[in-house]
Amino acid sequence: MAASAATTARLVCSVVIAIGLTGEAQLWMSRMAEPVRQATAVHEVVGDSVLTVTSPRGLTAEFARALPPQAMLVAVDHVKGGTRLTGRCQDLTALHLQCRAGTVTPVTQADERLRYALGNGSDLATTVTTHAPAGPSDAALLLSRHGSALDVARIKRTANRSLAPGSSVSTLGVGWISGGKVLSDRAWALCCGGAGGPAPPGSPPAGAPPATDPSA
Repeated sequence: MAASAATTARLVCSVVIAIGLTGEAQLWMSRMAEPVRQATAVHEVVGDSVLTVTSPRGLTAEFARALPPQAMLVAVDHVKGGTRLTGRCQDLTALHLQCRAGTVTPVTQADERLRYALGNGSDLATTVTTHAPAGPSDAALLLSRHGSALDVARIKRTANRSLAPGSSVSTLGVGWISGGKVLSDRAWALCCGGAGGPAPPGSPPAGAPPATDPSA
């Protein structure tokens, strides 16, 4: 009887802990639901045609030269009253931005992908460069010229070779989407574990007597 009571106590404790952990995971999921939904909606619209690039030591000419021809590189600097984008004239024009230094374009009049990347309230000032931007800006956007998907794996390899350690290349919203999936998987695992999910292969059925050693 004592062994049975101890087993029951352990089972009750396990269920209580599982319920608590599942509730906590569900709370976090509810808080993340709207950002994850928005990130998923953005990714469905722009796909891999927009990438964000961050580098603690700025962009390099080597990185810019190694990009595929259809990739437009625009450096991003947040300044008082808006955002400054630096790029080649042909790239700025393709994004519906003014090819004149110091001009300001409301983000609503620019390529819609900039609105998804920078937000609706940004005024975009432009700086024109002869070559693809390279310098102290620690953030940039890569946009495909015709809205087609960029080769994300290739561009990540290029960044690993030519940018400082700690640099990253990612599609819009991928952090929220991946985080939401991981949390959802953990919540499901907790739920199944707490409810007595499927036993691992080879486990004895519930209630079976302990196995004995035939050589004993």
